Amino acid sequence: MDALNSITAVGDINHDGHNDLLAVSNSKRADHGNRLVLYTGKGDGTFNAGRVWANGWSGVGGLF
Repeated sequence: MDALNSITAVGDINHDGHNDLLAVSNSKRADHGNRLVLYTGKGDGTFNAGRVWANGWSGVGGLF
């Protein structure tokens, strides 16, 4: 399992009315580097399993 380096954004990213999280995970696979992962909110304070949005985020310190 990958560890989360940081939560980079919180908000309704997929426009369904529920808060979501974007996080950078530290992938253990050398060919992935760090990955940007989306956790969509269920609307009850919990989140669905993460879905990889992009690989290779090792050099990114944050989103603005």
